[in-house]
Amino acid sequence: MRLTKSPAEYAESREKRRELPYEAMLASGHTTWSVGDRVRVYRSAKGEGRTIDTPDDDTTAPDPRDYDVEYYVRLLRDSYAERLARAFTPRDFDIVFAHPDQLALFVSPVEDVKPILTPLARNGFG
Repeated sequence: MRLTKSPAEYAESREKRRELPYEAMLASGHTTWSVGDRVRVYRSAKGEGRTIDTPDDDTTAPDPRDYDVEYYVRLLRDSYAERLARAFTPRDFDIVFAHPDQLALFVSPVEDVKPILTPLARNGFG
């Protein structure tokens, strides 16, 4: 994401409104940046914003990011998968997007799932 405020501008507005990218910069130890800088931000396991710093060419170093995995799984299901709910029967939707911690007893194979078309309204075509 592109930063649109300088550190001084963000400091002025911080008491009224905290913004994830700038809070992530500060929490990650970055106190200076320029307007227009691009930063990659993620939510940590503690629920705080953090930045993804590009590691120097050391590909053997462990990845220090502590993603909030449950938050991102919930976000995928609630924000993205739910948009596909009309493409499947409720039973098939549950098969494709099953909650990993709630296993069902009698699950059909995912190969049996077929998408469906649910028209919103008749428009005179077809």
